[in-house]
Formats: sequence, C-alpha cells, structure tokens
Amino acid sequence: KNMPNMPQKSEMEEWYKPAIKKIKEIYDEYDVVFIGAVEGPCTDAYTYAHMELFCGAIYEAPELVDHLMECTCRFSEIIAEIFAENPSAPLRL
Repeated sequence: KNMPNMPQKSEMEEWYKPAIKKIKEIYDEYDVVFIGAVEGPCTDAYTYAHMELFCGAIYEAPELVDHLMECTCRFSEIIAEIFAENPSAPLRL
C-alpha cells in the first residue's frame, strides 16, 4: 500500500529538468559550476522506509526490500541520466 511505484523517466524529467535548468542559470550568473550528486539507492531506501523498519524488513520481508531497492536504484539511475544529459560544467577531454 505505501510502497513506491517504479520511477518513470518521463515523469521525473517533468520536474527535474526545469529544476536543474534553473539551478544552472543561477550558478552561471555567478560564474560557478553546480556539481550534482546522487546518494546511493540504499540510503534512499532506508530514508524512505525509516532505518529500523528497513533493517527489520531485510529479515522479515525481503521481497519488500527488493522492491524498494529496485525503485531507488532506478530513481538514482534516472537522476544521473538526466543530469548527464543537462551538464552544468564544460567537459574536458
């Protein structure tokens, strides 16, 4: 009931692309670079579920932990993809 749905890239792009664009515009005004970061899926999972509940579920409901980890892994993957598609720093080769 309270488990997250699998993230969809199109839905995440709706809110993340405008946010990253605005951040880049503000940072560009000050001639600085925004460096993004993605926390690990495990951190996102236990933050979502609460540490104690998450740790207990590892033993008592591993199928819920699997689903939660799949969702948070996909979320991190999508955020990283969108960020890479909308870079805020020039790439040096």
